[in-house]
Amino acid sequence: MKRDNKGRFVKGYSGNPKTEFKKGQIPWNFNMRGIQLSPHGGWFKQGNKICVGRAPWNKGLRGKKYLEHYKNGHPMKGKHHLDETKRKLSNFNIGQIPWNKNLTKDNNLSLKKVSEKYKIWRNKQILPIKDTSIEVKIQNFLKELNIEFFTHQYIKIEHGYQCDIFVPSLNLVIECDGNYWHKYPTRNDIDNIRTKELLEGGFKVLRLWEVEIKEMNIDEFEGLIYNLK
Repeated sequence: MKRDNKGRFVKGYSGNPKTEFKKGQIPWNFNMRGIQLSPHGGWFKQGNKICVGRAPWNKGLRGKKYLEHYKNGHPMKGKHHLDETKRKLSNFNIGQIPWNKNLTKDNNLSLKKVSEKYKIWRNKQILPIKDTSIEVKIQNFLKELNIEFFTHQYIKIEHGYQCDIFVPSLNLVIECDGNYWHKYPTRNDIDNIRTKELLEGGFKVLRLWEVEIKEMNIDEFEGLIYNLK
């Protein structure tokens, strides 16, 4: 036995009163297979099918007939304005000066401030949100060696960016370069440029390829860190 929506026991009740029929009741759409139904009143014929509902406004219109209806202002998507209204709309913004007209970074203080604020916001935004598997492996090595580190730390150089791992006690930047994205074995030009700028800025740099990290154990990694001290 099942219960209905009022908690009463009903034999063979499915639980949804909208889908239940009394014994002997014939559904309104009985034997109406293949007929297209519509919530609107009326009916129309489309091919061999009888379609219940209102016929679409563009039924049977093709090519030139369709264009003629469009020119005559037949209701379609969007709104059709008169020529006078279109002229008024086109003249609406005449004489208005945009706030950033003739403003550049060199001759406008407010635009400089906006640009600087955007840079600060962009530098704090962490991308990507999820660390790669090779980054996580190096982070675990550092944890086992009790070496404090930060991830996605912004490094302020000429081509500033967020490094993968930064070790403040050693002033060390560790980059875990994927083979595909960093073009193994030559590396991208921007990677080489940033490495040069980091070294000139007094940072130590350790760049590791994906293939190296996957085969590396903690003893090998500790040896690399020891040589940089």
